[in-house]
Amino acid sequence: MSEARDTGERVTLTPEQAAARKRRGQWIALALFAFVILLFVITMTRIGADVVVRDL
Repeated sequence: MSEARDTGERVTLTPEQAAARKRRGQWIALALFAFVILLFVITMTRIGADVVVRDL
């Protein structure tokens, strides 16, 4: 297997590629945010039921 060599060349994205990259990043951020909210809701649901019934 050959190693990649750094030639110093840079890739320039077309406007369509840049827009696609931005959209993809926004969808990934939205999915991550939704996942965090889902975990929060599940955690609060599981913990919330135990907090109400606890002995003092």
